[in-house]
Amino acid sequence: MVDHFGPSRKEGTQGIQKVRNWCEEYENIVKLHCDSDGMLPKHTWFCRYDYPSYECIRILSEYVCKDLGEIEFHLHHGYDSPQSFATTLREGLAWFNQAGAKLSAESTPQMRVAYIAGNWALGT
Repeated sequence: MVDHFGPSRKEGTQGIQKVRNWCEEYENIVKLHCDSDGMLPKHTWFCRYDYPSYECIRILSEYVCKDLGEIEFHLHHGYDSPQSFATTLREGLAWFNQAGAKLSAESTPQMRVAYIAGNWALGT
């Protein structure tokens, strides 16, 4: 399951609570279902770096660590040079990592990255 995830900026703390409530309900639902190997469904959240919500990423990271999903690096941008794009990616990964996102749940965490291009990202 995949979605373009992000509460409205104007929702503030209510938006953060919506994320927490959604995740709690999602966990309750998926724990009732598993495949033939006993694996639970996984949700993929496309989270925008250009619209950062540290608390929301932190909450989602908790559910990633429970093996209930993954967070993808989503970015709306355009007219980047290779250098500015690389800088944005490095800064974004550092920001996500502060909340535990983009790191594996192993005893020695490793960085794992998936990137979703946003509007105008592929234009010249």
